[in-house]
Amino acid sequence: MRSIASIVILAFVCVTVGAANVPIAHWRATPEVTTSLPNAVDAALAGELHKVDILWRVEDLIDHPSAWFGGNDSYVEIPNTPALNPDHLTLTVWFKLPDGQVFNQKPLMLKSAPAHEGAMYQYGLFVSDDVEYPKTLAFYLSLNGTLHSHVVKGAALQPGWNRATATYDGAALRLFCNGEAVGEPLAASGPLDAYDTPLFLGAYGNLPKTEAY
Repeated sequence: MRSIASIVILAFVCVTVGAANVPIAHWRATPEVTTSLPNAVDAALAGELHKVDILWRVEDLIDHPSAWFGGNDSYVEIPNTPALNPDHLTLTVWFKLPDGQVFNQKPLMLKSAPAHEGAMYQYGLFVSDDVEYPKTLAFYLSLNGTLHSHVVKGAALQPGWNRATATYDGAALRLFCNGEAVGEPLAASGPLDAYDTPLFLGAYGNLPKTEAY
């Protein structure tokens, strides 16, 4: 696993929601967090912190601490459970990216396939901000063994904190940035593939620990 970038602050709130609009998970950093990121919905879905620090920066003007991913194999790992394998889903991540730190596509929230081949990802929300993909959000998910990619360049990312949301309702993939729809929906249908793999915040799950990832 490789962290999202060399210096990145990932959201203090991460939420996944099932088809019935019932929250599956709500991970939120608190001052008491040391080794485990609690899930406010289901304690069994707590995330294990790996080289992730909990910060509370006054200059952020928010009343919640955040999880800081330092870029040296730092990530949060949530073990697989049936709840993380829904037919429909919504992923929401608050995140903050320092300028010049995202040189290629980086995962915010990702549940991978067992190997980085074929469909590669069960589902995932990514961010990029470089020359080829400026201010870009991407949503990937695997349906019937086929990976569907919804990539939106110029997704209106703002300086400081942003909220990225990705949804799949059985008919289309959609992306939102700070509450506004970005790009056109990508038509797709079928059941979401399920893998016995953990969910990661801030890292790939099926790639080696190298500088590229």
